[in-house]
Amino acid sequence: MGDLKATLTSPNGTPVVLFDRPGYTTTGAGCSGNDIDVTIIPGTGTEMESVCALTIPTIKGIYTAFNGANLNSLNDGSDPNGTWTLNISDNAGADVGTITSFVLNFGNNGIFGPDLAGVGTHT
Repeated sequence: MGDLKATLTSPNGTPVVLFDRPGYTTTGAGCSGNDIDVTIIPGTGTEMESVCALTIPTIKGIYTAFNGANLNSLNDGSDPNGTWTLNISDNAGADVGTITSFVLNFGNNGIFGPDLAGVGTHT
């Protein structure tokens, strides 16, 4: 987990970093645990950057975006219809991973929740 960075980009091209190498310090390699099961909400509060449990999933719970990024400004009031892009970058080699699912919610209505089994496999 500690080598992953997640960025969500709205249809109007505005990116927001959701998390950036959880557990990473200037001298460390980040959290070495596996799996993540989180909800990222608007506002400021607890970021997952310092979370690294010894259980699976290693990061679980409700967190705010990296560096207090404002999720409410992601689309600046623009039409939410269009292509939203979730980019997960792996900043270290020698490991593999798969995104199995994600959901993008506006209010209480999930609008995007594809079955990603086998899609997005990183080697």
